[in-house]
Amino acid sequence: MLNYKISFMKAIKRLSIAITISVLMMWILAFYYYFTLPSTVATHFGVSGTADSYGSKTILLIIPFLFSIAPILILVLTKYRFKIIENYPYLIKLPAFILYGNNKLKDYLIDRYFEAMLSYTLILSISLLFVEVGVFEGAFSGRLPEWFNLAVLIPVLTIVPYLFYLKKLYKTSKLMLNKQP
Repeated sequence: MLNYKISFMKAIKRLSIAITISVLMMWILAFYYYFTLPSTVATHFGVSGTADSYGSKTILLIIPFLFSIAPILILVLTKYRFKIIENYPYLIKLPAFILYGNNKLKDYLIDRYFEAMLSYTLILSISLLFVEVGVFEGAFSGRLPEWFNLAVLIPVLTIVPYLFYLKKLYKTSKLMLNKQP
């Protein structure tokens, strides 16, 4: 646990860079498609994946804005996690017993939770990037790509293993705190 801070800082930096790149890619692709799409595009798709409504391509710029909110918010929360937990503990839902450990152990456990959250955020942001590409491709062709449903399902399918990992982390954290002097 002595070198955890260094390894966590490397992990958080890599994850943060990857998330930032995925968010930037959302915006780059949005502007690329905006300047290559015709002025009227498919804006809504039915269950079968075919376009059933058309409108201005400008409406599609809301996609990167909406898809960027969660990753950016989580990056900010991660950056200021200790200040937020210290001053506003009710804003971040962590197991209460973590807040009562010694400082090094408490910091370690908080870092583990945030590392898990960043890992899932990376999966989410990459999935949203693929969803965005699928929507823009569908806007151009009038039909969503075949792989679109998979891109939408990835965050849903990965939430269960993520929740199991958080449960395991919860149990491990409780054991570690119970063993402290």
